[in-house]
Amino acid sequence: MLQAANAYGLDVAELALVAESFNTVFRIVDSANRTFALRVGPELRIHPDGLENVEAAWLTELADANVIPVGRVCRNAAGDVLTSVDAPGVSGTRDCVLFDWVPGQALRHRATAARVIDAGRMLAVLHEHTARSGSAKPPPGAMVADQVLYFCDDRLIDQYSSRFGSLLVESLARAQRTIDGLWANPPHPPHLLHGDYTWDNLMVERSEITVIDFQDLVWGFEVQDIVMALYAFDAADNADELCDQFRSGYESARAWPADEPHLWDALVAARRLMQINLSLNLRKPGWSDHIDRLANQLRVWMA
Repeated sequence: MLQAANAYGLDVAELALVAESFNTVFRIVDSANRTFALRVGPELRIHPDGLENVEAAWLTELADANVIPVGRVCRNAAGDVLTSVDAPGVSGTRDCVLFDWVPGQALRHRATAARVIDAGRMLAVLHEHTARSGSAKPPPGAMVADQVLYFCDDRLIDQYSSRFGSLLVESLARAQRTIDGLWANPPHPPHLLHGDYTWDNLMVERSEITVIDFQDLVWGFEVQDIVMALYAFDAADNADELCDQFRSGYESARAWPADEPHLWDALVAARRLMQINLSLNLRKPGWSDHIDRLANQLRVWMA
């Protein structure tokens, strides 16, 4: 990844792998002892062209207005946000974005009642700011959350044959009907959402939480953002407690969005279906077991 670092004019003193999930993230320290995070995308691109420019513009706005703590995007020597690199021994072109380094650990590993409450409050502040200052239509490059599967990956869920029969197709159709109803009777004008506001994307350093990874930003409704935030708590032993804390923090700054159980359940199902379709595209180790687990949860919902 030194090729990508060179595009930013960095004299690299240290380069270390720090995270590997959908993206791969490297920590870079340059000769001036400045620290950065280099986000390297996989060969499969699931975001529309131009999304990184939307991400960078939004992060700059939020940082300049001191809305919530966020990391800034760094531009390369050509003044561009996105740096595309072809490297020997690496398959395909990799899209890279450089950020100021955000210190700390993910909230998942540093969760306290006070911090989870603060995380909820911060999302409410983000929603309030964006609802007041946002544009009337989605910026070019932003995804629109009016579909269950709004990533730009191939739609493979219809072709997947498993022991679940037609479950996935029927679940997708049911979730899509609910989303269609949401957009037909919107609770408020749509605006930009973080799109992946989970406790893995909230970095805790001392008493401050910084929000990272706006790559999955979407144009939609606040309830969609909140459902994804709460869904991330699902596997925790104290999931209900975490959800209550998050909600109390949100409600300290902004009214809680629509609370109809059928809507929330359908949006959770939609999230699971997106994960299944992405897993079918990526085929990472353990993908089949991952899909089976999510499909079993969908089966309960459909029942």
